[in-house]
Amino acid sequence: MIPMVILMILTALVPMLLQAMISRRAFNQTQLEAKGIEIQNQCVILSNRMTRSGYMTADKANNVSLDAQMQTIADLYNGRIVIVNSSYKIMTDTFNLSTGKYYISEEVIRCFKGESGSSFNKEGGYFYQTIPVYDPADEKKIQGVIAVTASMENVVSVTERVKS
Repeated sequence: MIPMVILMILTALVPMLLQAMISRRAFNQTQLEAKGIEIQNQCVILSNRMTRSGYMTADKANNVSLDAQMQTIADLYNGRIVIVNSSYKIMTDTFNLSTGKYYISEEVIRCFKGESGSSFNKEGGYFYQTIPVYDPADEKKIQGVIAVTASMENVVSVTERVKS
């Protein structure tokens, strides 16, 4: 009798525990994807505004509002935005650490070739996104790249709260 009760309890608990694990993973993945899409949308909007204003070729004094918008987006996502020109030189850095230095990475090179990309670094807990900035005169020519690094700490903490 006792082995039968234990067997019945196990057959009920094991599927429930498996379902909880699968649901938690799906929830985490959904949260990460939603945050990534949100960041990507903000970057596309920023890229379009930069293209329309001629940000990559204009005088920095004329782009104070775009710089302020970049800083706001970076602060909102607890991250960093770096604008790289076609010479791979950093024009703008929201951390004000690397302006004037060179930024050559696989993602930036691919973005200059027309391949926007995004990735999530699980160990570091951050999301990385690259978006091209086009030439206002020739919408097919890429003048620069927006490279965004955003913290996913809040998504991970929400997932941990759901887990517990």
